[in-house]
This record gives sequence, structure tokens and C-alpha cells, in this order.
Amino acid sequence: MTRWHLRDHRLLSFLACTALTVPAWGCASFWDEAFSRERDLRGYFSPANPLVVIHDSTDGERRAKALASLQEPAQHGGNAKDQDTYLLILTTAATSDRDPLCRLGAIQALGHFKDPRAARALEDTFQQKLPYTQDFNAMLRQQALRALEKTGDPEARKLLILVAREPGPALDAPSADRQQQQDERLVAIRALSKYRQPECIETLMYLLETEKDGALRDRAHQSLQTATGKTLPPDAQAWRASLAGQPIDTAAQPSLINRVSGWFTKQ
Repeated sequence: MTRWHLRDHRLLSFLACTALTVPAWGCASFWDEAFSRERDLRGYFSPANPLVVIHDSTDGERRAKALASLQEPAQHGGNAKDQDTYLLILTTAATSDRDPLCRLGAIQALGHFKDPRAARALEDTFQQKLPYTQDFNAMLRQQALRALEKTGDPEARKLLILVAREPGPALDAPSADRQQQQDERLVAIRALSKYRQPECIETLMYLLETEKDGALRDRAHQSLQTATGKTLPPDAQAWRASLAGQPIDTAAQPSLINRVSGWFTKQ
């Protein structure tokens, strides 16, 4: 078995046995510890400090679980120094760790942070050229988008809009590339249901009007209903007529293209 095939197996096993949003070590079992490369059964009965594991362990699964278990100090009585330290650890792991399991653990943890720096780290992770296999890269990118959605960060809508509006791949593109893009767009469109800014509603209506892919169009319709609280058929004209004159009306707003361009020229 090649190194990357072994890592594929490890990632699938890791995802299957862990829901990384539970408290520290909540998914670890006796057999996880028994078959860990380090085979330290003491950790099963007396879990180690996650920060110690992250710093000292050479076991990718253990480090990934430790990273995923980190909770935001600002939400749990920690101080500013703790907040900075945790964000530095998780950002470094999410964007540069050699082990994709560790990147995944850090991504999952960052999704529970409310500090805007966590959202920026997730955006950086998504936009990176990742160094793993296509399956690994696709998994990490999708998880970064899902974690970004969980943060609820208002600025995250900018990246979500760009992903949701990406044009379809070329007809002769490999099927794996087409599937990856569709999966990412589905995540982004779903995430936009949590935003009520004009550009988010306009993006969803645009997709309802123009998107040829049925799954993407249906997802845009569902997100529109969630974002607006309205129950209308998947007809763009009906939606525009219903929303006309309300606060989400964009008639007096700059065009979406101008707004999106402005976001990045100001950075």
C-alpha cells in the first residue's frame, strides 16, 4: 500500500469514527488507543493535555483529535493570550501541517471559533493549492467551507458568493473536477441561507434564474426560503415580485460585480 493510499485509508477511518465537534477525546475508544502507532494505553484512562499532544506527539491521529478538541478561550473564560495562542496553533495546522488529518482537525476546531481570525484562516485554507491527492484536497476544501459556514462570520459571505457563482467547468473537464466544483458550490449556496445581505439574496435569485444544474438550483431555492422566511415556488420572477420594495431590494445598490471587485481591491 502506498503512503498516500495509506493516508486515504486513515482519513476515511478518522472521519468514520470521529465527529470532531464533540468534546476532547469524546470519540476515542480503547481500540483507537490500542492500535495507535504510539500504543500508549495510559491516554485512554487519563487523557493527555491536548496542547502537549499537539507539541510532542508524532501520531497523526492523536494530534488531529487534539487539534479538533481545542475550544475557543474567549467562549470559555480564557484570556487574550490563550486566544492568540490557540488561533496561532490552529491556523498553522490548518494551512501548513504535513498531515492532512491534522489539517482536518484544525479546520473543524476553527469552525467553532467566533473570532474573525478563525474565519480568515479557513478562507486561506480553502484558497490554498493543497499538496495532497485530489480526494484529500477536495475533502479539505469542502470541510473548510462547512467550517466557515459554522463561524457565522459576516465577512465570510464574500467568499461564499464567489464560490456559489463560479461558472461551470468545461464540458471536457474530468468528471472528478466537475463533481468537486458542484460539491463546493452546494456547500456555499447552503451557507448563504444564513445571510440576509442584499448581495446574498441577489446571488440566490440569480442562481434560481440562470443555473442549469437541477441540484444547484434546488439548493438555491431552499436557501432563499430559509434566508427570507418566505415560501414561494422555484420561480425567479415570483421571487423578485415578492421581494420588490423590501429592504433586500438592490435597485439602488451598486452592481454585484462592482461590489465583489471592491472587496478585494480594498484588501
